[in-house]
Amino acid sequence: MKFILLCILLFACNFSGNAIHFFNGTYEEALQLAKKEKKNLFISFTASWCGPCRMMKKVVFEDPQVVRYADQHYICLNADIEYP
Repeated sequence: MKFILLCILLFACNFSGNAIHFFNGTYEEALQLAKKEKKNLFISFTASWCGPCRMMKKVVFEDPQVVRYADQHYICLNADIEYP
């Protein structure tokens, strides 16, 4: 349910200059950090050829409200589906 609400929030937001702070590490490291900080893990699956992924990156992931909410409640991880 939380995931569905987050998706709705992400699609409803407007454009701005900030960006979500994605964790720079492996899935296992992100999961450990999420457990340590008592946050949920948000994984953005993306690919260079994916138009909707690029739209989300430019429009949704740069909205200040989304950035603020994501930083408070999630450890965010980018997962490129083209590369293991």
